[in-house]
Amino acid sequence: MSSEPNFTAEEYLDSVLFSKNVNFIIVEGPFDRALYTEAYETLSGLTDLDLSNHEVIFGGGKKSIHDWYNLEEPKNAKCIFDRDFDFGDYNLPDDFYVELERYSIENYFFDSSVFYPQLRLSLSMTNERIEELISLDTLIDNWKLTTFPLMAALYYYQKIYESDNKEGWKVEFLCQNKSYELCQEKIDNMVSALLSEMGVTLADCVVEFEKTNIMEDCVSVNFPGKLLFESFYRYIRNTCKEIKPDSTACMTNSKVFISQLVPRLIKNTNFKDKLLQAV
Repeated sequence: MSSEPNFTAEEYLDSVLFSKNVNFIIVEGPFDRALYTEAYETLSGLTDLDLSNHEVIFGGGKKSIHDWYNLEEPKNAKCIFDRDFDFGDYNLPDDFYVELERYSIENYFFDSSVFYPQLRLSLSMTNERIEELISLDTLIDNWKLTTFPLMAALYYYQKIYESDNKEGWKVEFLCQNKSYELCQEKIDNMVSALLSEMGVTLADCVVEFEKTNIMEDCVSVNFPGKLLFESFYRYIRNTCKEIKPDSTACMTNSKVFISQLVPRLIKNTNFKDKLLQAV
């Protein structure tokens, strides 16, 4: 896979049309592109998968990719979509896209097959011993207690609310200061902002959300992973520090921790299969 300078989503999509001999893997955003590029490089290095004629690009989100595909119908591209709350609800050919089985790529970081190998290095312990000492149960219980109203509002915003000028959200994480626990005030503020933009009540959102079976999945699977990752990082760092005080020297911040985990994403067999399906 070649290393290219950063372009806009429109420029990347244009490159698909101009480079007919290259097979493109389209992901949604620029941060996704960085993650998928490294994941594919790791996969290629550990297998006989030849990706020399493949390039990972980003298309600027599902709507942009959807509109572009229906206009151009390219034959040399395939897309990997975050599941979000869509569950395959696209007006696109099945052979054009692969959909993750979690809300986003970040949600795969919460899988023990991905983060245990990194902790094995930090703690100098076997996976079996780490499994005895570290569980996400306490963390996920905290997430369950606080995320339902926000999940209902996000579902309504993404699937029911129609607007050409959605403001989206700028929140990067929902933790309390210096704690892994989610901050109720931050969550309430985010819910209020979404409700204000949509002009609906939380009750309206809950009615629509409860028509789905989304809550049957764990919150670590069906809630935006980007909003939970800082909480996850702090929980893991604090837990490791309690077990072995000098074990967190390399976990300086959440961005560093992401960079350590990305090459291990292919340890999750479901994610690995999704990568292979898109080639």
